[in-house]
Amino acid sequence: MKPFALVFTLTASIVFYSCHKDSSNSSSGNTPPPTNTTGTMKISLAMPADTAVKNCELIISETGGKVLLDTVTSRGTTVGASLSTNATLVDVTLVEQHQYPQSGYYVYTYKA
Repeated sequence: MKPFALVFTLTASIVFYSCHKDSSNSSSGNTPPPTNTTGTMKISLAMPADTAVKNCELIISETGGKVLLDTVTSRGTTVGASLSTNATLVDVTLVEQHQYPQSGYYVYTYKA
């Protein structure tokens, strides 16, 4: 039993002491410059009306990764929004939660 305790203690000590928070406030130069958003993109998207779909999650983001809209809605509804962005093309992801014949999730992603 002692070899197990020794191995466990050593492993736990390595994990515990290898994790630390860097309290340095210096900038690494990787911070992107602030952007001024002046444009607006208006969208109106109809969610699937399939009876097998229970809920839909709609995620719209800029190609750089900034999320503009993340919403969950029921099937058959229309999502309309004015997005504050300078982008002319966006990425769209739709996650459908199916309730039958087999429950599960279907993910569709459309890249700009």
